[in-house]
Amino acid sequence: MLDTSLADWLDRLGYDTVGDALLREPGEIGRRPYAAELHDLLDPQGDFGMAAIFLVESTPTICFAAGAAFADSAHIDAVRQRLWNQNLASALVVLDEEEARAFSIPKWRRQQHPDVLNRDDARPDGIWSAAEVQSSDLQRRLEDWFDPSRRVDRHLLRQLSLSVTALTSGDRPLIASQLEAQMLLAQVLFVSYLEHRGIVGGAYREEHGLRTLSDLVSSGDGAGVDGLIDRLKTDFNGDFLEPDEIRWSDLDGGVLAVVGKLLARVDLSTGQQDFWNYDFSQIPVELLSGIYETFLQDERKVDGAYYTPRVLAELAVEQAFEGLEDLSDIRIYDGACGSGILLTTAFRKTIAYEQAKLGRFLDIAERIALLKRAIFGGDINPIACRVTAFSLYLCLLERLSPPDLINLQRDHDCRLPR
Repeated sequence: MLDTSLADWLDRLGYDTVGDALLREPGEIGRRPYAAELHDLLDPQGDFGMAAIFLVESTPTICFAAGAAFADSAHIDAVRQRLWNQNLASALVVLDEEEARAFSIPKWRRQQHPDVLNRDDARPDGIWSAAEVQSSDLQRRLEDWFDPSRRVDRHLLRQLSLSVTALTSGDRPLIASQLEAQMLLAQVLFVSYLEHRGIVGGAYREEHGLRTLSDLVSSGDGAGVDGLIDRLKTDFNGDFLEPDEIRWSDLDGGVLAVVGKLLARVDLSTGQQDFWNYDFSQIPVELLSGIYETFLQDERKVDGAYYTPRVLAELAVEQAFEGLEDLSDIRIYDGACGSGILLTTAFRKTIAYEQAKLGRFLDIAERIALLKRAIFGGDINPIACRVTAFSLYLCLLERLSPPDLINLQRDHDCRLPR
């Protein structure tokens, strides 16, 4: 009954005419841009549970949901938060027998009243139709819903910039150099990513007597943070956690307070806490690479470097790969890699090609071999090269199964390549 109702809604709203721009099954994804995120969205056992996805210029734009779980406002809010962190979709449309309720992504207020459409009023040229979404009519009608300043990438970049300022400004700065503050926050982001993705999970922490980063920071345990990072340097390749001269146990307590606010999603300019936190299990690798658009501003002035938005990276790589069916001998080189977004996007696409060909996910050893064989780059800025390596490490660790490092170590050599 639910599938029949969903099909009727999509037919009434004109989505039956958009061809492969509407996805309803993981098997329809293939080698599209954002393939990994699309699999997450359409996985019936996953965190999103979307019934259909409408793509605009290959980008997931409108998510359709249906089912008993979406009668619960708390569940809807949780899914919106995950979508906000994924940083792709613009709206969530919840369908039932009688009406469609649309919610903004990104959110523009927490307790948002949905935009409601009754089934009898649905038509191919009306609100929430494919025609309205594909045109500029929807953005004109709901302008606040599409404010880019409310997207997770803008929030995170702003918070990181404010964190660096808080750590390095004033007559007696908490950290002497901007570079040291930037690398300290890079450690925070990388460890947060590993924890949220379940790579540094409960089994790993129990094995080594570790606590979560947020627990260590909130309790002011700098020595505990050192222990966590030292353990990761041993079990991975330690170069992504440099510089070695950063010892959290030597830092002023004010440093831990700033980092604690960042992790708790407290606005560093207003002191107000947001109800939606950062979720690095959903935030894409490319966004973490893009944070260095803010971090490397001084180097950008000197080197004349410019950093590529994700949508342009997807377009460039899609065109470069056009017509290629067999990637077994491909080599990819970016001689001015900057923060690495083009190489990261290309590497994710090579993974998607291999997985589509094999009909299964690649394990960590296979990903490492593919990375070392296929991906090459360079830049005159050594910090930019480190950021590129940082981003590629995250790609290696993305969506592994099982994710916990202890389980991975039993079957694979998990040390990252230098």
